[in-house]
Amino acid sequence: MTKDYFSRGFLFVTEDCNLNCKYCYEKGKQTKNVLMSEKVAEDSIDFMIKGAKLDNSRDFSVTAFGGEPLLNFPIIKHLYQYGLKRSKEENIKFKLSIITNCTLFPEGYADFIKECKASEVDLKIQLSIDGNKETQDTFRVTKNNQSSFTLVEDTLTKYAKVAAECGMKLGKDIHIHSVITPETVKEVYNSYLYFKEKGFPHTKHSHVMSADWNDEVLKELAVQLNMMSNDIINRCITTNSDTPYQEQFGRGRRTKTHRTCGAGSSYCAINALGNIYVCHRLYFYGQGSLNKKYLLGTIYDDYADIDKNRQVYLNSKVVHMKGETNCGNCSVTNCVICMAENEIVNGDMTKCFPQYCKMSRVYEGAKAKMESALLENNIVPKKYNEAHKFLADFEKVKTIQDNMEDTIANMQEQLNSQSELIQSLSSLVMSLTNLLTESHDKQRRN
Repeated sequence: MTKDYFSRGFLFVTEDCNLNCKYCYEKGKQTKNVLMSEKVAEDSIDFMIKGAKLDNSRDFSVTAFGGEPLLNFPIIKHLYQYGLKRSKEENIKFKLSIITNCTLFPEGYADFIKECKASEVDLKIQLSIDGNKETQDTFRVTKNNQSSFTLVEDTLTKYAKVAAECGMKLGKDIHIHSVITPETVKEVYNSYLYFKEKGFPHTKHSHVMSADWNDEVLKELAVQLNMMSNDIINRCITTNSDTPYQEQFGRGRRTKTHRTCGAGSSYCAINALGNIYVCHRLYFYGQGSLNKKYLLGTIYDDYADIDKNRQVYLNSKVVHMKGETNCGNCSVTNCVICMAENEIVNGDMTKCFPQYCKMSRVYEGAKAKMESALLENNIVPKKYNEAHKFLADFEKVKTIQDNMEDTIANMQEQLNSQSELIQSLSSLVMSLTNLLTESHDKQRRN
């Protein structure tokens, strides 16, 4: 069920960045070098706690975002200290996340991570890295268009060291998130191997959906995921556990879930001024602080006022989403619908676009293959075989979809042929009519 109050927030602790990523969705931002103050940071945490309590939630979460958030490391430390203090006062769990491009490791950062780990704060760090050197340097370059790979490699080593020292788990507490594009899709498997070699056993993916994800590119993505799947299956068989699979693909296909991300309902973005926006993507899509279209209010407003601007998001349940077919009847499982991507690509946040639906089916195929292998090797309970018939169900649906596409294409050809036949008959009738008319005129004259 979509929550009605904000208990999760992305905080723009800075909008400045030390990289110049070519595909960055923040390119159009108008506000730079703006740092969040301690007051706005504290008030944002209080706002999240208020929402969590209204929702009867056991926790609240804050994500330090940018730009590159570690350019404002002091405010991240303050978020931790104030959030921990308030969580104890309110008897509510505090989750803190940092999303960084993995090029910076400020002085005192290692001690900060260890302190968080030793406290009651649930710290998660996302490292936004695209892959091996070839992949990373294709789009993620420095301000002067130089390679960022060496910076990333050095920082990855530091994260691995601090994780080992304080008991954080690579791949879970500190994890990799890579962006895939049609230009880098051929390196997905090699990048996966690179991260695994560095101690990160799995990689989360996102995609530049505004790019040209044509059928050939999607076929290549399927090839890359198939190679990843084979490696993950071997790890599962070796350990006699489905943990490697679960870590890569979450809950897999066992629970059918189609949902929106919660933007504008349980989750929001807050800038350095304390203004509330639908999400971090739409904030920059609307040109940052100049954004009025996706502005919901401020952290100092009452919910009665905020709610006036977010009814459309509160009502954006999956039943209202329109994909290639009705989303509620789609065969893909665990599909999280990004309303921002819909809005940016389609101009309609409730309408999924064909590339997204096709890509979801590519990932569904990879998951189905792995779960079939896990069943064959008795790594997951047999009851799932009866409940879902993982691979068979997917292949059956895919075959039906392919047959429907062929049928539609044949029907179109038949319609075109019939249309041509009708045009020919129409011309023939017209000619016969003209002949009869001429004959009739001759008879009258005679």
